[in-house]
Amino acid sequence: MANEKTTQVKQVKEWQPNANQKLFLETAKANPNCTLAELSEIAGFKFTSGCINTLVAKGLVDNTQEKEVIVQAKRKVKVYTIVD
Repeated sequence: MANEKTTQVKQVKEWQPNANQKLFLETAKANPNCTLAELSEIAGFKFTSGCINTLVAKGLVDNTQEKEVIVQAKRKVKVYTIVD
């Protein structure tokens, strides 16, 4: 009995997308060739690149295409007023 080897079987869980990833996949499938911002607006949820990195790494999403977009930048600027 002292020489018996104990073999442990490691269970490997099958990967499943989380709720945000599922929403992204559904939105992207229904609206192909959209930017992350466009998909976020359609879904009503702000997708970030971190949210979909796993999907890209697993080959479920392609992000090799590029699209030129015009954006309006929003920034704070100082306002000057004469002091009486």
